This record gives sequence, C-alpha cells and structure tokens, in this order.
Amino acid sequence: MDISGGGAGLVVGEYVPKWAQVIVGVHRSEEDAESVLLAPGVVRRVQMLDRRPSYLIGVGFERLTDDEFEQIASLIADIDGLEVGRS
Repeated sequence: MDISGGGAGLVVGEYVPKWAQVIVGVHRSEEDAESVLLAPGVVRRVQMLDRRPSYLIGVGFERLTDDEFEQIASLIADIDGLEVGRS
C-alpha cells in the first residue's frame, strides 16, 4: 500500500470499477482486526497487474472529516515518521 493525505494506491484481488465509491480500511495486522484507518474515497485508477485476479487501484480520499484525516496522518507518522498537513 502507498498512502498519502490525498489518497492511496492498493493492490486488490477483485476488480473495482473506476469512479466507484469505496471505504479504505487498514488494520494493524492480519491477526489484529482493529482498524487504524477507515476513510471514504473514489477509485480514480484501475490497472490489471497479472493473470491471477490482481489489480492496482488508485483511490482519492474525498470529504474527509477531521478525525479521518488525523487517522491518515497518524498512520503515515507511524510508518514513515513524517508529518502530514491538510491543504
């Protein structure tokens, strides 16, 4: 996964059409189902990666609440140690 304050790049096993409204959910690990991020977005890009069902999708975050943005900023800080500002 590639994530920023504006969106995320994800690899998924099912086709998701462009312009679909989605909720991006991120968990700490497969064993820990607690979500560290739930954010609404719109699929902006879909690219098939190989023959097995595998797709790269680009999701733009939309209409984020302050709490959702803080979840994203906290996740990025935990991973990269970077601060994310809201534009």
